[in-house]
Amino acid sequence: MVELAGATAASSETFDSVSLTPYLLGTDTASARDWVLTETTFGLMPSRAVRNERYKLNLQNDRQEFYDLDSDPNELNPLDPSSLSGIELDNYAEPNAIVAQLLRSPLNQ
Repeated sequence: MVELAGATAASSETFDSVSLTPYLLGTDTASARDWVLTETTFGLMPSRAVRNERYKLNLQNDRQEFYDLDSDPNELNPLDPSSLSGIELDNYAEPNAIVAQLLRSPLNQ
């Protein structure tokens, strides 16, 4: 938003983000990442979800639900992590690593 307003952010600030300006102005539609992280809070309960084009991992406290959105777009039947193999296992491990990395980030301290 700072960029859209024609201003610049303070040089002392650190951001873990991507400018939305090219997307809003329609000058670039390429994705900067192959995944999306969302965070919400319901009362005192934080909830995160990491998804790519096909898979989604919901994280809430110690509970995880992993979905194949191609075969279960309504997220009714979470996959059992102990039965995953191959590409499913890779797509389960990646969002867990992403969240762990982001939680260790100085921005999250």
